[in-house]
Amino acid sequence: LVGEGDIFSGMPGWGFLLIALVSFIPLFIAVIVAYRFILGVKVSYLFSTLSKFRWWRVALGFFVWLGLIGGPVLAGFLFYPGQYQYNFSASSFIPFAVVGMLLLPIQTTSEELLFRGWLLQWVGGRVRNIALLSVISGAAFALPHLLNPEAGGDILGAFLGYFSVGFGLAWVTVRDRSLEVAMGAHLSNNLFAGLFFGYEGGVLPAEAVFVSGPVEWGASNLLGILIIPIFILLL
Repeated sequence: LVGEGDIFSGMPGWGFLLIALVSFIPLFIAVIVAYRFILGVKVSYLFSTLSKFRWWRVALGFFVWLGLIGGPVLAGFLFYPGQYQYNFSASSFIPFAVVGMLLLPIQTTSEELLFRGWLLQWVGGRVRNIALLSVISGAAFALPHLLNPEAGGDILGAFLGYFSVGFGLAWVTVRDRSLEVAMGAHLSNNLFAGLFFGYEGGVLPAEAVFVSGPVEWGASNLLGILIIPIFILLL
């Protein structure tokens, strides 16, 4: 993740995670402030155009996504245990987990507010087709993620992987007229990968309990073809 002599090379994983996630706080604040004071729209409308924000839908999105991604990973762990390395160390994992649980919600919510909140509402004023809106949002979500180290070995595969997730989250957001499900699913995804089953070569340190090699985008995208439609139908 960092080269020799890099200022982050001697930093513990939780310290790097802290710096990375704190950087999303300005985005979180900026999107909300701009939405309220530049566009003059109530902040609650950015999260949901419904009369009431339903936290149970956030929880539902969290656990449905966790089941959809966790099931195949657990199956792979049981049938091919050699793919994963036990990586738990209390001294490094506990502070990493604390930082992750406190700040990952800000990171994932910031991205949801930008890509599935503001962007979808802005484009939605011009485009009404849910499929086209989901394609636009999915592409916008994927492009900045191509800067992540895990995308370097297979740009097209990485784009399709991030695009499919963005497409699915956008679809349920447009359908529900709310970020509830997308917020829960996005947080579930990042907590699962960050704390329980991670991989080497990612944008964040591999401090998860179990760690595999770098992402294999081909297999990941085949799984996504199955997971995304099920996710949309279940929710």
